[in-house]
Amino acid sequence: MKIVFLGTGGTYPSKLRNVTSIAVQMPGEVLMFDCGEGTQRQLMRSSVSFMKIKKIFISHLHADHFLGLAGLIQSMSLNGREDDLRIFGPDGTAETRCNAWPRVFRERLPCGSDGPSPSRTSGFRGLLGEVRLGRS
Repeated sequence: MKIVFLGTGGTYPSKLRNVTSIAVQMPGEVLMFDCGEGTQRQLMRSSVSFMKIKKIFISHLHADHFLGLAGLIQSMSLNGREDDLRIFGPDGTAETRCNAWPRVFRERLPCGSDGPSPSRTSGFRGLLGEVRLGRS
């Protein structure tokens, strides 16, 4: 197992530090914890392949912890990703996805009645789950 710190800054990036994101490389998969804006660029500078990310865990719904998701998912799609991507976040993640995240998510992470796009014949699905405090 290898832990890669992609960003350790808080609230906004600086010249030397990106906002929060950590990748954990394990045989056959990568787990990501938080995906702040600019995480894609940090991935490109690291040994971590964004195509091997299987699960993303969002710690809380401050923008500096999830704004990088839209670009990352779009890049995965443009690069022909086929494997499903699981995203986990706290209570309110689904509502935030439906009300605040860009429409680029519509095909990969359907919202409410959107459902999966019927024209999609290949590619990956984004599977969104909420983790509630006090439940296992």
